[in-house]
Amino acid sequence: MTDEKFSLHQLMRKNLQEYQDPTYRKEVHLFLHNYYSNKIKDIDVKSITQEHEIALIEAYYHTKEVLEFDDLGGWIVEYTEPFDKAGYWKTIHPMFNDLVEVFKERLGSEHPYVGILTKKN
Repeated sequence: MTDEKFSLHQLMRKNLQEYQDPTYRKEVHLFLHNYYSNKIKDIDVKSITQEHEIALIEAYYHTKEVLEFDDLGGWIVEYTEPFDKAGYWKTIHPMFNDLVEVFKERLGSEHPYVGILTKKN
């Protein structure tokens, strides 16, 4: 069996996102969160491939839609750790930047956590 890849046409994707029932949308995000997270769970640092990078990016996108705010930071730390150790900073850096923006939205720019995350070394 081959590992086939599928993608949705951009117009179909847009319509599904706009017209899908919110309850069903949450279920789809949960399914995809689990699917992609399982592809990279406990991955060996030495065996990371481009497919794993894509899975991480997809998993993060869907994770933001299904996890509670308090759990999002823990998820990103756990699942990006192997990529960090392997030097895939171009892949994980945008996720951490996005996480900072999520924190800013939720907690406000003056919150201590936001200050720690945005601190320049």
